Amino acid sequence: MQDVFNKASGEIDQMLSPARKVQEVMVDHMARMVDFQVSCMRGYSDLCLEQLKSMQSVQSPEDMQAFLNQHTDMIKAASEKMSSDMGRMVSLQREFGEDLQKVTQESMSGMMQQPVRKAAAKASTAKKS
Repeated sequence: MQDVFNKASGEIDQMLSPARKVQEVMVDHMARMVDFQVSCMRGYSDLCLEQLKSMQSVQSPEDMQAFLNQHTDMIKAASEKMSSDMGRMVSLQREFGEDLQKVTQESMSGMMQQPVRKAAAKASTAKKS
């Protein structure tokens, strides 16, 4: 009875193994995306806060001119950051796709080898008899 249970348990584990691997890849990707998004929000928030602090120091027309010049530089920096962040996001998505593809290929090769292993085990058992 225990042998039947162990065999069934092993087969269930083997059957669920690909799903577990996909889940690992997805959770890892989700964690990387959350870290990336938090980092982006922190960076954009810092840019905005810097601008708000600079705006508070405007007291004269000269200060206003300096603020506007700085604001132009900030817009340029923000657009460069957005471009860089989009590149990073594309890279993360590409890595995710590659990881899923790898897990799928491993699962498929494992499925293809499973009948071969079973046939070999049966042949070995038949020879012993």
